[in-house]
Amino acid sequence: MKIRHILKKEEFSDILASGKRLRGSKMTVYSDSSSGDESAVGLIIPKKMIPLAVTRNYIRRRIYAFFTSLPEKRTKKKRRIIHITKPIKKTKRKNLSEILEEEIKTLLGKE
Repeated sequence: MKIRHILKKEEFSDILASGKRLRGSKMTVYSDSSSGDESAVGLIIPKKMIPLAVTRNYIRRRIYAFFTSLPEKRTKKKRRIIHITKPIKKTKRKNLSEILEEEIKTLLGKE
């Protein structure tokens, strides 16, 4: 399933202001119901939390891939913003991918 990327500042601020917030150990998920026909995901990955651009881009790709692989009924036509709030220690990419997916699954289970 195709997931739209949230890129506009207005849409980010709208979701951050009015969306439901779920906090995890390394990230926070803001979500609200989408008014459109598709689900959307936006990412906030601060340079202070993840200093290397290569790692930030890898995280971005893994999170987008995770949401594209979800079944359509699981995404529920919502707009979500994933905000990395704690530094992720230097780990191998395979472990980093597992950490991210596990945390996102637990946060989506709380929705």
